[in-house]
Amino acid sequence: METKVQVDIKSEEETNSGFSWRIRVGNLFGLPLYIHLSFLLWLLGLFWVDASSLVLYISMLIFSIGFHELAHASVCRWLGLGGGTLTIWLFGGYFIPFSELTLFEMSRRERIRYAAMVLAGPLSNLLLSAFFILLAYATSMNHFQVAARFNLTLAVLNLLPVGRLDGGNIVIYLGSTVFQWRRIMMAVGILCFLAAVGFFFSAFYDSWIGNYSNWAGFLIGMGIQTIRTSKKPEDEMKAESIKLVTKERIIAERSNNRNIFNKGVALIISFGFFGMFIYSIWYMGFYYSVYGNVPGHIVYTAINNNRSPELRVMKGMGFPIIKSVKNPAYYPSAFSASKDGKYIAYECVSSRSEEQTSICVVDILGNLVSETYMSDEFRQANIFVSPDGKKILLSTYDSNKSWIADTLSGQLQEIYPKGIVAGWTPDGNSILLIAHMDGKAEILSMSIKTKVIKNLSNNPSNDYAPIYSDDGSFVYFISDKDGKSALYRMDTKDSVVIKITESIYAKRSSVGISPNNSGIVFECGDDGGNICVANTDGSDEKLIAHGQSPLWSPDGKYIVYESVDARPGVFVVLSSGDYPFYLMSLDTWGNTYLWLPQ
Repeated sequence: METKVQVDIKSEEETNSGFSWRIRVGNLFGLPLYIHLSFLLWLLGLFWVDASSLVLYISMLIFSIGFHELAHASVCRWLGLGGGTLTIWLFGGYFIPFSELTLFEMSRRERIRYAAMVLAGPLSNLLLSAFFILLAYATSMNHFQVAARFNLTLAVLNLLPVGRLDGGNIVIYLGSTVFQWRRIMMAVGILCFLAAVGFFFSAFYDSWIGNYSNWAGFLIGMGIQTIRTSKKPEDEMKAESIKLVTKERIIAERSNNRNIFNKGVALIISFGFFGMFIYSIWYMGFYYSVYGNVPGHIVYTAINNNRSPELRVMKGMGFPIIKSVKNPAYYPSAFSASKDGKYIAYECVSSRSEEQTSICVVDILGNLVSETYMSDEFRQANIFVSPDGKKILLSTYDSNKSWIADTLSGQLQEIYPKGIVAGWTPDGNSILLIAHMDGKAEILSMSIKTKVIKNLSNNPSNDYAPIYSDDGSFVYFISDKDGKSALYRMDTKDSVVIKITESIYAKRSSVGISPNNSGIVFECGDDGGNICVANTDGSDEKLIAHGQSPLWSPDGKYIVYESVDARPGVFVVLSSGDYPFYLMSLDTWGNTYLWLPQ
């Protein structure tokens, strides 16, 4: 973070009698370590995060910033430049070395050594970022991905050649070995204003810098301070440097001789932070034991930097391997996959023209397998990949037109089913339809080869939203046969129908059958917004989460769902409802995702 060399300070007497707004929490390798009270504002800024995540992120924040400042101090000692004080505050941290030398007094060699000391901070964060990336690969924990991104951001922002950030100080120290130091400092100050303009306008663009647009004011303040420093008389700069070091020595000495009250406060804060670190280590270990071996891949839609929807694939819990599928998506909620997860089909922007759409088939790595070109009437079609992955069923709701495409060749054949397409039967030989017959909705199946249509539900009520168990033994559907929409199950051998539950939220009818056919998950409640699980016969029904669009993991152990609580996003939870774990955000209107077995 910022390495302070010359700043305005109080007189020695004021320093000795005033309150420095810093609390010493101990020594770090023999160096006084302080927490500035402004750092506590992070607690207000993260009030929307649950307590466990808050403790974890604050611990990682302190660790990363402390490691950065310790790198400054360690290299400072190693180069024989003396010790200093370490402080963690709102904007990160700073290290003040016990040196009274000002820039104009330093020799060329000393300036190079100071530049090396400053460079050690950002380099330490790059090292930490690589370390956390390795942990993310090894453990599949998204918190390590967050820590990796934070440290990478910390390093990049600090290397900006502006103001008194590390990058600006490096430019000043090294540049002054060739050019007059005042000119270099003035240039770095002007760069602050240019960077502030860039950060401000970045707020209007979808880029990572836009997340830091509030830095514009901070950069302007640093620019003003840097330019003012470049114009100060050398005697004034020397006096300020002496006062600054004197102040830090007095504070360090005073904090060594604290009264019982001050020592008690420091002890409480120290134990508090120590407890946070211990809890964070336990938290990560515990959740690794629960989620460390999550199988398969999760496919979802996201908005890229060009504000366009795209399809993404991530391994396991998705940390940190997120691969963007090469062909851009057109309609983000229209995509499907084969049962084995080998092929993924989705509506994409045509390679012939950006104004046209196609059906792109890709493998799990995002490599294009085939592309089927479609006319305008096909846009926003429903897509269903057959269980064996050999065929793709396409249908449009408005025109009731349907096609079957070959997965590998993309060859297209139009079919004429009598109803709205709802998917495939488990054997892949027939398609499911919803058709209105005699004023009511019926569930039909149509053979792909013979075109023979069979009425599966065949009762005087509205039946819809069919879904088969993986082994084809049962078909689940929603019906209002008893006057209220409920979930039913029909045995495909003897056509015996039983009611499973009336709790299902029929408007979205999101039902999932576990891969081992032992349980079902569905959105429940009169107004939806709840996730319920039950046995396949409807017994042992219970509420496990608040959300929608639930899906089973390939091993049937976990359930992924979109949260509707205060913290939006996608969560993973054990099928028992225990230990919900934040997975990712969804930033498209489609809010669609699949969990594939490979």
